[in-house]
Amino acid sequence: MIWSLYPTDEAWEPVARQAADHGGEVFTSLHLPEARDVASFLDVLGDLHRRFGLTFWADVSPVAVDLIGPQLREVGIVGLRYDFGFDVEDIHRMAHLTGLHTAVNASTIGVDTLEELADLEPVGWHNFYPRPGTGITRSWCLEQSRLFTEHELPVVAFVPGERGLRAPLYRGLATLEHQRHCNAWVNVVELHRMGMTVALAEGTLTEETLGWIDHLERDGVLTLPLADLEVPELAGVRHLRREETGSSWRIERTRGMSVPDAPNAGCRRAGSLQMDTVGRYRGEVHLMVHDDRLDGDFVRVGEIAGPYTDLVSQLAGGMQVDFVVRRPT
Repeated sequence: MIWSLYPTDEAWEPVARQAADHGGEVFTSLHLPEARDVASFLDVLGDLHRRFGLTFWADVSPVAVDLIGPQLREVGIVGLRYDFGFDVEDIHRMAHLTGLHTAVNASTIGVDTLEELADLEPVGWHNFYPRPGTGITRSWCLEQSRLFTEHELPVVAFVPGERGLRAPLYRGLATLEHQRHCNAWVNVVELHRMGMTVALAEGTLTEETLGWIDHLERDGVLTLPLADLEVPELAGVRHLRREETGSSWRIERTRGMSVPDAPNAGCRRAGSLQMDTVGRYRGEVHLMVHDDRLDGDFVRVGEIAGPYTDLVSQLAGGMQVDFVVRRPT
C-alpha cells in the first residue's frame, strides 16, 4: 500500500504517521508553479524522511527540472513519475542524471513510447482524477495495464481516502470512476484482484480498514464484514471450495454444523450465508453471489454488511476469507 502527500494538503503529519506504520512509501508531487516553491517543499519532504523514515515517488513537471538531480535521494525520493512535458529523450536523460527509478503515466502511455523506455523498466502509474465523471473505466485500466504486466512491470492505481479528502473539490480522487464514492475496502480489494499495487490518493484510512488491508497483503485473506451471524462457530478464517456453481460459493468444512432456528428472508440474496438443511449436506454453508429464489432446503444464517456486499464479485474458488461480525458504532 502506498500513501499520498501533496504540497497543498491541509495536514501532512496524519498521513506521514499512517504511512510510516504501513511500509513508509508515499506518492507526492513536484508540480508546483515556481522553482522556489519546489525547493521549499523538498525541505518538507526531507524533514518527513528523517523523522518518519518515509520514501517518496514524485510526480515531476518541467518547472522542477533545474532542481532534479542526485540530491533528491537526500530527501528520500526514490523514483520520479514523468508525465506531460517530457519526451523519451528527456526521461532517459533524467533517469541517468538522478539514478532514480522511473514511473510513467499508465493511463495514457502508448505501446511505442513504452517500448522506447523498456531499458528503464518503468513502473506504470495510473492517474487519479479529481473531477467526477473524468475517471477511467475498468476495461481501459486493464487494457493499459497489460502493456506493463506483459513485461512483468508493476502497475499502481489510486483509490480515494476515507478521511481528509483533498482540495479543491473534496469529491474523492479515483483512478476508476465507478470507485469514486464507493467503500474504501471494496475499492482496495478490486484493485488488488486486478493485479494492481494500491495507492491511497488522499488522506488516511480508518484503523479497521487498515487492519483488513494488512490481513490481505500479509496473509492473502480477504475479510468479509458481516452484519449478523446466527452460527458463531462460522466466524473466522474459512476456505471457499474451488468449484464455481454460478450462484454461490460453498464453504469448506461446514457440513455437519448445527442448523439454527433462524428466520428466512424473502429470497436467497447475494451476500447472504445460506445453510443447507438436507441429508448429508446438512450444515453446509453457501455464500450467495447472486440473488436466487427462496428454497425451503436452506436457512439464512448471516449476511455481509450492506456497504461491503460488492465484495462477492471479487471472490474466487479456493480463496481464504475471514468472516468478521461488524458491530454498529
